[in-house]
Amino acid sequence: MSHEPPRTYPGTSGDATAPSKGGSPLARARLALAAKLAFAAVLTTILVFAAMDVHLGLALTITFIAATVALDYWVYRGASGLFKKEQTPDPRAVTHITGVHSGLESLLQEVASGSSVAGGVEMETVRTDLLRLRDLNNQLIRLGDIAQELNAALPFKETKVKTLGLSRDLLTADVVALVSEEGLEFSLEGVDGCEPSEIDVDCCTYYAPCPVRSAFRDLTPAHTPDHRCSMFPPTMRSQLSLPFQLDEKRTWALVAAAARPDAFDEISPVVLQTLIGHIQTSLSTALRYDRIRREVVTDPLTNLYNRRFFEQRAQEEIERSIRHHVPMTLLMLDIDHFKRINDTYGHQTGDRVLQSVAQYLRESVRQTDICARYGGEEFILLLPATPGRNAVFLADRLRRGLGDLMHTGLGLPSHESVTVSGGVATCPRDATDVEGLIAAADAALYQAKDGGRNRIVRAELPDSRAAGEKNDS
Repeated sequence: MSHEPPRTYPGTSGDATAPSKGGSPLARARLALAAKLAFAAVLTTILVFAAMDVHLGLALTITFIAATVALDYWVYRGASGLFKKEQTPDPRAVTHITGVHSGLESLLQEVASGSSVAGGVEMETVRTDLLRLRDLNNQLIRLGDIAQELNAALPFKETKVKTLGLSRDLLTADVVALVSEEGLEFSLEGVDGCEPSEIDVDCCTYYAPCPVRSAFRDLTPAHTPDHRCSMFPPTMRSQLSLPFQLDEKRTWALVAAAARPDAFDEISPVVLQTLIGHIQTSLSTALRYDRIRREVVTDPLTNLYNRRFFEQRAQEEIERSIRHHVPMTLLMLDIDHFKRINDTYGHQTGDRVLQSVAQYLRESVRQTDICARYGGEEFILLLPATPGRNAVFLADRLRRGLGDLMHTGLGLPSHESVTVSGGVATCPRDATDVEGLIAAADAALYQAKDGGRNRIVRAELPDSRAAGEKNDS
């Protein structure tokens, strides 16, 4: 292996190989470039694989920049020394001024030519690395915010909505959808960015090479740039599938789509894997939350809300009614002659009657209405933003509907019917607290029973009740 002989510079004393200690500027530049690249690689590895906060990442980046400046000073200080020597020459070396100038010019040409190549590669590499680090840092910051929001104890439905919105923002996608698979059938669990009717999950069922199906099968992310899938609107040209196991029976996936073919190219695999983990954990936690919440707030026989939960919600709705000056009505219903049904046909038949009435009530009211089992054969409904007169019409419709139902499948003979009586009380007309409102509705209910049952009675005005009590005394 041949070695280049030491190079001397005209007009300098001795056979020095460099203008100053530490080797030639070109050698220094190469060594400095290698050190910077190594430092950048180590910094990138630490930021990607180590768990650290944003401030520590920023401190490491500033340290990298400071080290780069120090290395540049070390490389070019020799040239600076020669400049000073030329500007303040030693009188004993005046005769060599031409030689020094010539040697300096040669040195600077060598440094310039070497650093122009090395510096170009160096600066482009550093710039690329810093941009990549900046993008990764921004992704990790957003991912941390997403984790904090998703890990809150929320109902499953609300967690799904948050998952879709936050994931769409992080991935900069035009459309995101949650898709589940049970057996070979796909179901759309939620979508953000378009209407649910615009998503066709059936295309993944019948198209074997579908990237979404491959992601479900292998449980690995699938990125298909410049890919048109009939699952999404035809303008979507890039697709990303992030599958995860939600429970033992079902596999889910967050599927994102964008109009740009390269939409998801810059997302780090580490970020994608971490996002999958956060989504899986948050949805699993939300499912457990809903299950526990149902056990705590629902009646086990009818699956309606229990009395305790109802009274809590009633207090909230009363406060809202008074604050916004919007009437809120409470309806109490009681199954007529239920003791006779139990005694004649047995308690199991009685339980089936309760379940049948509960199902009918639940399916016949609005989603915003609260339907609960108050105790025994009594049911109670909370009707927000409903005037008393409207509530009477609703209660009468429920009464007629229950009376028209055939209950032979419950163990009752064909001639036996199930009827209810009801009482209606409205806030603030009849009371402005939970106890008063329930008492007013209960009093109206007993009036309905005393009047012959199978009817609805609205609570009397407080003045009328007071007058009645006075006359009774």
